[in-house]
Amino acid sequence: MAPDFARFHSKLFNSNINLFTMSNPVPTKSWQRLSFEHVASARFFSDNALEIEHKSAHAFLQRPQYLDLRFHHHGYVIGAIFAAVAFLDATINELFLEADKYERDKNLHQKDLVRQLFPSDTPFQDPLTPLTQDAIKRLAEVWNRIKIKFSEYPGLHETLVYPHTENNNPARKWFVLDKYQLALYLANKEDCSKIFDTTNPLWVEADVLIKLRHYLMHYSPEWIAFEPRSESYEAQKETTASLVNELRKRNFKNPLIPEGTVKIAGNSVVVTGFSSLLGANCADWAATQSLKFVCEFAKRMPVEQYEKMYCP
Repeated sequence: MAPDFARFHSKLFNSNINLFTMSNPVPTKSWQRLSFEHVASARFFSDNALEIEHKSAHAFLQRPQYLDLRFHHHGYVIGAIFAAVAFLDATINELFLEADKYERDKNLHQKDLVRQLFPSDTPFQDPLTPLTQDAIKRLAEVWNRIKIKFSEYPGLHETLVYPHTENNNPARKWFVLDKYQLALYLANKEDCSKIFDTTNPLWVEADVLIKLRHYLMHYSPEWIAFEPRSESYEAQKETTASLVNELRKRNFKNPLIPEGTVKIAGNSVVVTGFSSLLGANCADWAATQSLKFVCEFAKRMPVEQYEKMYCP
């Protein structure tokens, strides 16, 4: 599921209002919500990966074509993973920035370029509705701090994944899931019942997704030791092995690069790597789980606009 942008973009770019030729131009400003593009990209990449898998399953491909499809398919799957995590990060950053924008100028939304492209009576829902003024103020204040003192926020420290790291960083540089916890904490007047339990399935899936993206983005090659008799392998470092296990637990498969058995010194060895696990079902998981996480977050805040956009 991805937001429907077509109608909005059509009205935006086909509007007969031209701010640059108005006889009495007014000061305008706007900023782009990249979260929209990221979640739409994740779904686009996922759908295209699945389409390639369908093509490969119903056609006998000559090798040059097969190699092209493999590269395209791999690019779509990795693209879906990157875009899904970018969606998570952009969404929470945008929410904090909305609060900051509101606190800096209560009437700033009325000067927004996008709003001026529409008739004056066009209804717009404020992206922070129905958060209270106090909640918005807390979000804005924390976002602009150089450092957060946990002593001022009892109970917050225990809800974070990397509390010791976050203690020395401004909120905007926190781990993405910790930023979600911080927003829930501030919006609900320190009510920890709204904060995610790290055993919650939505949290677990989002955490694995972010780790997978980080592994691919900051890839550091690791030696892999194969053991013919046990038909298993382990990485010399734990990162690769643990992520491979997470992907296999979710039954991810890549039909274009399936697991294979090779002969090594006369012994049969099952060779498995990331390439054989990054298929369309992994891409779909990335797009779907990121959307589900944001939907649940929107309900807990609560933020009605995000609920309408991202909840089924």
